[in-house]
Amino acid sequence: MENLINRSVLLFSCAILIYFGCGLAHAAPYSANQALNQYYQQLKMNPVQAKQALLAAYKKYPNNIQINQELGYLFLREKNNQAALKYFKNTYRLNPRNEKTQLQLAYIYKSLGNEQKSKVFFSALTKSQDSAIKKQAMLELDYLSSAAKKVSKKTPKTPQVKQSQTFAGTTGVMGVSAFDYKMNQYYSVKRRNPKAAEKLLYRIARRYPSKRVVIKEMAYTTLANEQYEKSLHYFLKWQRFEPSNDRVKLQIAYLYDKLHLYKKAYRQFEIVAKSKDSKIAQIACQALANLASYRYKFLPHPWFADLYYAPIWRGRFRNLIHPVKFRFGAQLGEHNQTEVYGFVRYTRDTRSAGGTIPDIYEDNAAIFGVGISFRPFIKVPMYWYAELGRAYDLIDRNRSRWQRDFRVGATGYQRWGRGDFCVPGLHFPFKQVGDFYGDVSFYSRFDDDIIGQFRVRQGLRVLEWGKSSVNAYLKGQYFFDTNYEFYNNVFEFGPGISLKPYNRLPIVLRVERLRSQYVPVSSPSPRPYKSNHYVETRVEAELYLRV
Repeated sequence: MENLINRSVLLFSCAILIYFGCGLAHAAPYSANQALNQYYQQLKMNPVQAKQALLAAYKKYPNNIQINQELGYLFLREKNNQAALKYFKNTYRLNPRNEKTQLQLAYIYKSLGNEQKSKVFFSALTKSQDSAIKKQAMLELDYLSSAAKKVSKKTPKTPQVKQSQTFAGTTGVMGVSAFDYKMNQYYSVKRRNPKAAEKLLYRIARRYPSKRVVIKEMAYTTLANEQYEKSLHYFLKWQRFEPSNDRVKLQIAYLYDKLHLYKKAYRQFEIVAKSKDSKIAQIACQALANLASYRYKFLPHPWFADLYYAPIWRGRFRNLIHPVKFRFGAQLGEHNQTEVYGFVRYTRDTRSAGGTIPDIYEDNAAIFGVGISFRPFIKVPMYWYAELGRAYDLIDRNRSRWQRDFRVGATGYQRWGRGDFCVPGLHFPFKQVGDFYGDVSFYSRFDDDIIGQFRVRQGLRVLEWGKSSVNAYLKGQYFFDTNYEFYNNVFEFGPGISLKPYNRLPIVLRVERLRSQYVPVSSPSPRPYKSNHYVETRVEAELYLRV
């Protein structure tokens, strides 16, 4: 009967966890601005997920100008001009005075072969107060008019303008400068044949290396081709023309990050975080929090060193445990998917004692060795690893203190929901937060045991104050092993609260109150406790630093 009750409690707890997890995970954004913030945050890390989030935001806010604009540009980047047309038409309907939207519609209609509608927009833009837009519209109208005349005369071949006419003189075709004519040619070709346009742009860049419009186009073209060093060069040149452009500063910061220049990236994001544009400032603040562990990085790529320290106090035994892991190694591969390293692991607690009859609560060992980890999927945070070393018992366990230690397995971590924000004053966002951790590994030193752990934390961001935040959550955790030791087969469930004192330091503090239930197994070690469950308070801290 008791086993039946315990299993019922276990299943009921799982059901509650799944209910809250699923319910919160599908919670919709509270406003269009929050939906856009979610899109901007996801765009760099997961473009597919970002697109889905933006489409979902459009269904809820179909008349939001910015959402329609972002969808229009998104489909243009995918070279789906027909789909982009829908959203730019919506933008124009909502704000018909926006000349950039009119210009975009003119080019889209032109690319789709609807020259009549294209001319309507270009004609309207010839009266623009913006000289650049006005000039571009006049160039396109001239181009369309000349093309129409050639068709009407049924000329078998379009006369080609000689290179000397285009570049040698100050005037090209129909009274416009050679440079403007060539750029007009580039924009026209770009919509039909991006590769050919790219070659043309490189020729223009060699002839006119200091023209601002060329620098901008080269910056984005090299970025799209993942030529990050060249792209950084052009964005830095662009910044000299527009030193107050925060979007350019933000892109420079991301490029430093891409090039593994983490300290420069961190300093650049600090500059951008002071932007008067709240959206850009929030993106920079999020990036600073993500780079917190790299703040003190000094080793050149591909070298790295990292430290993980997670002390935990367990109220059940009044035991303080100190697990530490230090690694030094190098990242390999085009996407840094492989790491090779040497490591030191150290675990010590305050209750375990050696002697004739050891009283062991934790491993209490120092391990020295080498390892390798590999991330099989670039965008999936899952790792396979293998480590080989020698372990030294820190307390006497009536055996040789030196033991061979080999372990191999798979581990992964994923978090979701609200990231780290910088907010003025006290704020109660009540936004969902959560994370998942899983590990299944083989341990030679523990009698060739395979031990697994799965953990889910799902909750809410309840408080933000400046760069500090507090989360409240429910935690579910399950341990198992193939040797069926009772202490390795446990399910835990309960509430917790976490505090991040300063989101630019990689430190988190937690307090949890958990009910732990031993899962019935045929344990080779007798369980010394009468009850098959217990309730415990745990206090822990986590620090991860990478240099």
